[in-house]
Amino acid sequence: MFLTRLRLMRYRLFMQRSLLRSVTKQTPLSILLPCAEGEVPDGLANFDPNRCFSKLRLFKAEDLTLQKLRSREIKHFLECVALRDAYNRNDRFALQRSFEQLWPFITGQNQWKETALPAMTDRIQGELAKAFSTGSSARADWKSAELYLPQLVSKAIEKVRLVLWYSRQSQVFTPALYSPDLRTAIFLKALFGEIRTCPQCKRPFVPVNSNQDYCSLAHQAAYRVARWRAKKRKSTRPIQQRKAGN
Repeated sequence: MFLTRLRLMRYRLFMQRSLLRSVTKQTPLSILLPCAEGEVPDGLANFDPNRCFSKLRLFKAEDLTLQKLRSREIKHFLECVALRDAYNRNDRFALQRSFEQLWPFITGQNQWKETALPAMTDRIQGELAKAFSTGSSARADWKSAELYLPQLVSKAIEKVRLVLWYSRQSQVFTPALYSPDLRTAIFLKALFGEIRTCPQCKRPFVPVNSNQDYCSLAHQAAYRVARWRAKKRKSTRPIQQRKAGN
């Protein structure tokens, strides 16, 4: 019995260490940002003839804290990342929650023109209605994510430019991604998989390995319980409705 417990403790320790092992994929290109007042520049916008002497800096790890973003920018960003992560995990429970939170951004109901998507043509709306009516409601959820998430993220990074930049630090010409603001740069980082959101607490975190979907083991367990309870409530609802009808 003692040896069994000892082996179990070793296995748990091994799993915890595996979760903390850093194998995070890094952005293949440097991300450049305009320098704010007081920030140390890393170079100039020598790729732009209209502002070639404007100071630029490289995106830093501390930029991932999101502290410099406005509240609605943070909400929009976190829900987009959460929707992507839920789709990749095949987690319909999280996908539905994120899509509901993003709907005001999609339709422009929150009066933020930067995120509102153009109205669809009648032909596309008809095709979508037909696709949803022929499938289950579950399939409609996945279809909605497949349709809207690429549009939301692509709109958020539409002002990014691929440029050739002269780096003062390395003293070489190198390709880079120029972002006009911090919000756009953070979306780029998420696009490359460097930022995820925890399904339980909805907080952003930098995964330390490719299989990490939660910010902690405790939140992983808590979320699984919450998802199980939600499924159980949904499965018992039709039975309760039939009893009430009788």
